[in-house]
Amino acid sequence: MKNLKNKFKQATDFRFGKAFVNISNCEDIFCINKKGEVLFKTKFDPFGFNHANQSIVRNKEFLHGVINRRGQIIIPCIYDYIYTELNGYTLEKNGINRKVNFEGKPIFQRQSKSNVIMFKTKRVSSLPYLPREKNGKWGIVPFLGEENEIVIPFEYDDCDNFYEYELARVQKNEKYGFINPKNEIVIPIEYDRIGDFGFKFGICLVEKGGRCGFIDKDNNFVIPLMYGASSNEFIEGIACVEVNREAETYYKYISTNGDDAF
Repeated sequence: MKNLKNKFKQATDFRFGKAFVNISNCEDIFCINKKGEVLFKTKFDPFGFNHANQSIVRNKEFLHGVINRRGQIIIPCIYDYIYTELNGYTLEKNGINRKVNFEGKPIFQRQSKSNVIMFKTKRVSSLPYLPREKNGKWGIVPFLGEENEIVIPFEYDDCDNFYEYELARVQKNEKYGFINPKNEIVIPIEYDRIGDFGFKFGICLVEKGGRCGFIDKDNNFVIPLMYGASSNEFIEGIACVEVNREAETYYKYISTNGDDAF
């Protein structure tokens, strides 16, 4: 298999061990593994692999289809929109929807409507708390406590739950940081952005002054503020970061110690 240099015009996060990249002076889009080896190339614009190890793609006419993990067409690019469902896809064309499974075959059984929202939680904390909003401010209350019980006062513009290291991400005056269950500021509320996944893999994406880096739970920089603002978090142990050097901007993949992934 051909190996690509770790320098891309465009790049996606890794999902299921695969990512899509585009290199300069080439119209093809390459699907690579974590070693930078090319698995296949495609003319379509992909949106990343979903839980079925397939990718919704779009052609030059902005019509959507689906390819599998080998780049083979499962659903042709003839639809205005395609939405991923739990058991397949909803295909929309000219305002008409129809449901198919992940092999592209129609689902004929009647689908009952449900108000249940399916999601995967990232909670790793044993603390039974819940973020709540009151009079435009956010705080944290016990999950099954009395209505007037408060763990974290309603003083933040936004806040998350307690996850890794029992830390909760909070926002105040358009800046972000982390607090502990005693409402003590552990990570100063001074960052322009903090990664949605928190301290996944033990480090957390932060942005300050248009630069991104990664800190540990003690606010020490494991990877300094050296990457561009469009850098992403670590997914599957690899982060896609923006590199700005002189007049050149490109993307590359790094591992959690800051070294190039390949």
